[in-house]
Amino acid sequence: MVILAGLYTLESKGKEDVRYNFKKKLLKFLLDKGFSKEKIYNVFEFLDGILFLPTDLELNFYREVEESLGGEDTVTKEMTNLYQAAKEEGKKEGIEEGKLEMIKNLLKTGVDMNKVVKASGLSKEKIEQIKERAKH
Repeated sequence: MVILAGLYTLESKGKEDVRYNFKKKLLKFLLDKGFSKEKIYNVFEFLDGILFLPTDLELNFYREVEESLGGEDTVTKEMTNLYQAAKEEGKKEGIEEGKLEMIKNLLKTGVDMNKVVKASGLSKEKIEQIKERAKH
C-alpha cells in the first residue's frame, strides 16, 4: 500500500484532484474489505504524510471520512493534514499578534517612528494605522 501511495504521489504531482480521488477510493476499498475504524485511521494517519492535500480538499476528505465511519468523533484532529495546516496558520497568527504588540509597546515608550518602521519591516503608513487603532 505504501508503494502504491508513493506511485500515486509521483504520478499526481501538481494534480491534487487525482490524490483526492485516490484517497476516496482507498477509503471505499478499506471499508468494503471490512477494515476496522482503527485500522482505517492508522492507514490514513501514515499515508497523510505521503498524500498531502490542499486545505479545501483535505476538508472535503475529512467530511467523507466522518460520513463513512459514522460521525465526527471517529476522526481525530491528527488524522488529517488539515490539523497541520491549521496549526501552521495559528503559529503565523501568533507571530503577527506578537509583532503587533511589540510595535504598540515601542510606540507607547516613545521610540522614534523611523526606528519602529525599520525594526518591524512595515511601512510608516501601516505603523500609523496601528498607532491610531491602539488609541481606541
